[in-house]
Amino acid sequence: MSQPVVAKKRKALPPGLIVRTGKFVWNSMWHVMMSQMAPRNQSGAYTRPESAFRGREITPEAGRYRLIVGMSCPWAHRTLVTRVVKGLEDAIALITVYPSTDEGVWLFDVDQDNIDCRTLPEFYQSTQSGYSALRTEIDELNEKIYVTVNNGVYRCGFAQTQEAYDQAVTALFETLDELDNRLATQRYLCGDALTLADI
Repeated sequence: MSQPVVAKKRKALPPGLIVRTGKFVWNSMWHVMMSQMAPRNQSGAYTRPESAFRGREITPEAGRYRLIVGMSCPWAHRTLVTRVVKGLEDAIALITVYPSTDEGVWLFDVDQDNIDCRTLPEFYQSTQSGYSALRTEIDELNEKIYVTVNNGVYRCGFAQTQEAYDQAVTALFETLDELDNRLATQRYLCGDALTLADI
């Protein structure tokens, strides 16, 4: 008569080890992404590079232009809203990119039509080799919103010191208060008409 087989009890990984490993992996991935996607200054504050592709007058022409967006990026929402408000859905096609945690850059979806580049930096280089930042004149309100609100939320989220966070969050809420006061007395930020500042 054979003896019953007793299953050996397997040792589980200690929960503390799993948590520490998870934290280490996430922290490592975060640092790779931040080093490439979130440049900072000496005090740890997020510093967004100036866009080299501003200030161009573009006439809508179906099939000629494409809008590249990362759906997880709040900046993309502004461009998507503008595309709809201006009625440009048929004239400007969408191309989506997604962030790479390994490389710290935006990657194109492999199924995108007519894109020969794998990463967004490669695309910029192919569009304008050696492109550099160019400053364009924008009105005072848009400049303030850009620096303290649009970019301000990134400066808060990506701040790597308490001092940098405190500066960013103070500027953000001061501007939000100012915008709230404007909207308390008028329909839109710049008066009675919808402008890019509102979008």
